[in-house]
Amino acid sequence: SSNDDNESSELLTLDIVSKTVRCEGVGIDPDDAQTGVLPIPSLLTEHFPERGPYLGVYAIVRTGGTLRLGDRLQCRELLKQA
Repeated sequence: SSNDDNESSELLTLDIVSKTVRCEGVGIDPDDAQTGVLPIPSLLTEHFPERGPYLGVYAIVRTGGTLRLGDRLQCRELLKQA
């Protein structure tokens, strides 16, 4: 969908394939790789247990459309995890 109500709405449909865990590499201090390490996935799990170490998802486009910065996304169906 679009922020501009005057434009026709395009339905973009994605199939979520899996969650993606936050990479540990972002927790390494480039100036001190030996001691400057933050365990980002563990910290995410500790401080946000309802979300776990996940940062995003992998998805496959089912029907194309346009997604713009500021557009609202809506989860229409929640699939149970195995």
